[in-house]
Amino acid sequence: ALPLHLHAPAAIAAMKAGLHVLTEKLMAHKVAQCKEMARMAKKTGLILAVGHQRHYNILYDHAVELIRRGVLGDLHYIRAQWHRANLPGRDSWKQPLPPGAKDLKKYPEENQLAEELARWEEQYRKMQQELDRLQQDPRRAKEADAQRRRAEEFLKRLQQKRAQVADRQIIAKAAEYGYQEHLFRDAQGNVIYEAPPIEELIRWRLWDRTSGGLMAELGSHQLDAASIFIAAAHGGQKQWPLCVMAAGNRPLFPPDRDIEDHVYCMIEFPAPGYDPKDPHGRLKKITYAYASINGNGFGGYGETVFGTQGTLALETEKEAMLWKTHWVEDHIRLLASKGKPPQLDTVQQADQWDKEAAALGTLATSVAVRGYTEEIEHWAWCIRNPAPENQPRCHPKVALADAVIALTTNLAARLAEKAPNNPLAGRIEFKPEWFDPDSDETPDGQKPDLSRYA
Repeated sequence: ALPLHLHAPAAIAAMKAGLHVLTEKLMAHKVAQCKEMARMAKKTGLILAVGHQRHYNILYDHAVELIRRGVLGDLHYIRAQWHRANLPGRDSWKQPLPPGAKDLKKYPEENQLAEELARWEEQYRKMQQELDRLQQDPRRAKEADAQRRRAEEFLKRLQQKRAQVADRQIIAKAAEYGYQEHLFRDAQGNVIYEAPPIEELIRWRLWDRTSGGLMAELGSHQLDAASIFIAAAHGGQKQWPLCVMAAGNRPLFPPDRDIEDHVYCMIEFPAPGYDPKDPHGRLKKITYAYASINGNGFGGYGETVFGTQGTLALETEKEAMLWKTHWVEDHIRLLASKGKPPQLDTVQQADQWDKEAAALGTLATSVAVRGYTEEIEHWAWCIRNPAPENQPRCHPKVALADAVIALTTNLAARLAEKAPNNPLAGRIEFKPEWFDPDSDETPDGQKPDLSRYA
């Protein structure tokens, strides 16, 4: 698992050395790089797998079976989200920098790591003192044993913190490794934020040069899930999307990053019976709506699949709930009384035609297995049993398709940002050639070229 911009160079170097490769999602930073990886795998005959683990999650396997059997009826809409409560000063993607990385007079908050380490060292010292005290009394052997386990677990976290502080040794080397400085200026041209190369290295998810932002890091998982569901509606036949409309913005975080903290998109896929040449058949589409936001984690992450006979909601890769026939309606009433502030009262009511549709739905699948172990096991099995038909479920062509959708969505959002007065600027129609590893066509025009890795 490397920063996204290193996936292609590392994977291609490994395959050139004769090694099979399992890389994290997204496949690569650019569609051209994805095609280069696919071509190298084909050229060498090595197994290249990409870590979209939902292909091995039994929860999604059962969901596909429900769709395939027609339990949901005709699939016509998919809604997905990944909501996180990250806020300025409390951002899991903005990892602390080692001491000496930045001027503390300008950025006093960057002393966080050193301060935390000092507190943790003191806490561990006190835990050891308590352990020594308990061990002196044979009657408190059980308490001592419990304290020892707590101290051992805390030491693991402390060692991680020590290692983060030890990163000060590579502050000067970050630029040598290819990482770059970022400067943010206000409307008058004054520098209002400086990010040295070490910051791009440690906080690589915050920069478009090293990451793909929310769509690549989070949204790609759920785009992959949508593709799986839509293929099931077509009898297992993979479907390429038709077009995407996207937008992105940064309403919460200051200019300490160049990725968005909110992204939204709508992607249209062909529904069964879609015919672009027929005036009525061309309207048969499945719409996928997605939002990834910071600042509010309500709802977490998951997908909701809407059919004419039922609704399937998958939550956090762990459970799926099924509502038959009709959906559950939430009625929100504003209650106000004299002398008291207004309050919101939520009433959940099942559709009048389906009284048995309970507010919590019906558990639709067996206990979930998220698929990480199965993904690695199948990759290893394919290596040990070489044959053209023995390929990982997320082989290069599948992974390329996921990357095309995610990266084109990013491109659409950036185009919309650059032309806010053009309502069509954020809309891109997909081309079949983008999904073909052997074609040089890509959404951004960059052509694949394996000779770059000579």
